[in-house]
Amino acid sequence: MPKSEGGHQYLMNYMKRFERDGYEIARNADQLQSANSDRIVGLFANNAMAPERDRHETDEPSLQEMTEAALSSLDQNDDGFFLMVEGSQIDWAGHANDYDWAMTDTEAFEAAYIEAIEFAKEDEETLVVMASDHDTGGLALDGNDNPVWSTTNHTGVDVPVYSFGPGSEQFGGLMDNTDLPKMIANALDIEL
Repeated sequence: MPKSEGGHQYLMNYMKRFERDGYEIARNADQLQSANSDRIVGLFANNAMAPERDRHETDEPSLQEMTEAALSSLDQNDDGFFLMVEGSQIDWAGHANDYDWAMTDTEAFEAAYIEAIEFAKEDEETLVVMASDHDTGGLALDGNDNPVWSTTNHTGVDVPVYSFGPGSEQFGGLMDNTDLPKMIANALDIEL
C-alpha cells in the first residue's frame, strides 16, 4: 500500500495492481491451500515469516506448502517455468548460533526439496538444483556429538550441490557458485 494508506510504498498500491491484473492474493496458509490460479501472490507476514519451529503459532504456510502451491500454479504454464525456493532462515539461525532454529528450518527446507523432487519425478522434464550460497556459523559436532559453533559469520566451507532431472549430469565436483546459473541456462538451452 502507499504511505498515504499506511503502507511502505511511495505512490503505488501494488495489491490493487495485482488484483487488477488478475492475481489471486493469499494472505495465510488456508488461502494458499485453496488457491486455484496460475497467478498467485502470497503475502503471509508484514516482515519476516516465523521460524519453522514457531509456525504452529501463526497462520503462515510452511516452505513445503508454498513450494507445492508454486509448483501447482506454475505447472499450468505450457511454456515451462523457473522457480527459486530459499530456506533463508537457516542462514539467520547460523548467525545466531541457534541449533534448534537451524535444524527445524533445515528440515523445512528438506520437505520443500522433496516436494520439488517428487514433482520432477512425475513430470520427467524438470531440473531441480539445490545449493547453498555459503555456510554460516561453522556448525560441527564435538567429540561427544554435541553441536558446537565456530563463528557467527559466514565460513569458507565448501557447500554441496545436488541436482536431479534432465541436465543434472552437468552438476558435480567442485564448482564456482557463479557458474550455477550458467549451467542451469545451458541445461535449459538458453543463451545468456
